[in-house]
Amino acid sequence: LAELEAEIATAQANYQAAHDAEATRASRADSHAGADLPVPKALPGPDDGRAGLPRPPPPSALPPPSSPISASRGPTPVEAAEQLRRFARATADERASMIPDLQKTGDLVLAAAQRLRLPGTDPELGRGAALAARHLEITSWASSIRRMLSDPDAGVRAEAAEAMGSVGRGMAIMTALAAVLTDRDPLVRAAAVRGLGALGKTLSRPDLVRQRLLLLQNDASTDVQQARDLVLAALDKA
Repeated sequence: LAELEAEIATAQANYQAAHDAEATRASRADSHAGADLPVPKALPGPDDGRAGLPRPPPPSALPPPSSPISASRGPTPVEAAEQLRRFARATADERASMIPDLQKTGDLVLAAAQRLRLPGTDPELGRGAALAARHLEITSWASSIRRMLSDPDAGVRAEAAEAMGSVGRGMAIMTALAAVLTDRDPLVRAAAVRGLGALGKTLSRPDLVRQRLLLLQNDASTDVQQARDLVLAALDKA
C-alpha cells in the first residue's frame, strides 16, 4: 500500500503541474487574443462617391453554402468543431442518433477539431471531443484525451476522465486516472471513478481498481461515494 501511495503521489504532483501549466497558457492566450489582428478598413457604401473602389457582390453572386459533411471528403475543421459542439449539447437520445454519422468520419472529426482548440478554450468543443472518443472508443485518441485531464475547465476534465476508461490502455493510464481522484471538483472525481471502473474491466485488473478506490472511502461528496459504490458493486459481480 505504501508503494501504491507513493506512485499515486507522484502522479498527483505531475497532474497538478500539468493543470497549472495549462491554466497559465490559457490565460496568456486570452490576454493576447486579437492583439495582432489588423484593424479592418471601412467598406465604401453604394453612394460614397469614391471612384475605383470595388463594390460588394450582389447576393446572387455569392457562393452557395457548404455542402453537408460526407465521409468521402471529410469535414473541414470548422465543420468538425461544430459537429462536436452539437454532440456535447445533445441529450443521451440525441447522441444515439448522431453516433452513426460520427462513426463514418469520427477519427477525422477529432483530428480536425484538435487543430482548432487550445487548452482552456472552447470547453464545449473539449467536452464534445471527449464524449465522441468515449462513445466511439477511438483508442488512437487516448493521448489527446489524456492531456484534457489537466484542462482548466472542470467539465472537460470530467468528460476526459470518463473517456479514458473507454479509450485508455495500460497501467500508465490507470495511474493517471488515480491522480484525478484528488481533483478539487467532486464531479471530476466521480467521473474518474467511473473511468477507473471501465479501465479495470478492460485490463482485467479489478484488484487494482479496488486499491485505488480505497483513497475515496472518506470523500465528503455524495456523488463520489455513489459512483464508488456502483463501481465496486459492478466489480464484485464480474
